[in-house]
Amino acid sequence: MARGGGRQRGGSSGGGSSSREQEEDVDRSLEELSEEEEEEVIIPRHTDGRMILDPTGLWFKSQTVVRGVTTSTQENMTHGVTCWSNSSDENKEMWFNNFRRVFYCPTDLERLLWQRYNDIGKKRLRDNMYKVSRRKKAPSFMKGASYEEFTKYRNSPEFKEGSARNKINKRGGEKDAEVEPTHYGGSQSFHDRVLSSAKKNKGKMPTIVDLFVDTHTKKTSKGKLIFRKAKDQDLYDRFLVRKKNNPDIDDNELWFDLVEGFQRGDVYGAGTAKELYYDPPARRGPSSQQQSYTPGIVSQL
Repeated sequence: MARGGGRQRGGSSGGGSSSREQEEDVDRSLEELSEEEEEEVIIPRHTDGRMILDPTGLWFKSQTVVRGVTTSTQENMTHGVTCWSNSSDENKEMWFNNFRRVFYCPTDLERLLWQRYNDIGKKRLRDNMYKVSRRKKAPSFMKGASYEEFTKYRNSPEFKEGSARNKINKRGGEKDAEVEPTHYGGSQSFHDRVLSSAKKNKGKMPTIVDLFVDTHTKKTSKGKLIFRKAKDQDLYDRFLVRKKNNPDIDDNELWFDLVEGFQRGDVYGAGTAKELYYDPPARRGPSSQQQSYTPGIVSQL
């Protein structure tokens, strides 16, 4: 885990065998970013030495923080975890505590911190475990029998059946169909697009509808917006009708009602930026039909 906010230099000196160098290359590939890509920033510190997390400063857009999430899930990995969903609540709490040993967050942002940590943790653990599956040897962070349990599960009929089913589902039920992108956002996350837009507009955040249009359409040479999917065009048209009939209601609130709030923890069209707009529901809260609109902490700020 990142220590002290400075760079960590983990490479080896020359002279090792080619097999050793290959092994080190694989281990480095499991890291979130290469050293050359790591950002040069002055990181604010709490009195106890931890790096301070704040949506208006150092946050999950930072490479340092994302790498901290990745590393926190690698500590104490002593059994065959394959993905976030099959990890126990105890494991997730342990990983979160690992993360908090290095990063400090104000008490009033704890809920937002947990939400964002879960979002990033899912992706980083998934990508990390996929890379592990591509190699023939246990990485250094998998202790004891964890690697054996991991490979045993991935080779099981249960896993292979589910994997094959998911591949077909991603292709709309057609085994050989191409997987169509869901948006035009490129490699930049929705979260980062919002922050970039706010920076360009003197701190003013785009509405969730602005974000939806930005990430789900492209412009023709004549300036006409083209949605990738017909259902997205229909959704946008329905929003415009609601806005016309309710001009005084906040766009974010209208959108939240239109897409029926949180669905499986996500708000349609918001992607990784959902916590910037909406306060997440309680873990075992009401169904989407009963959800009420509550502005996110960041949008209130």
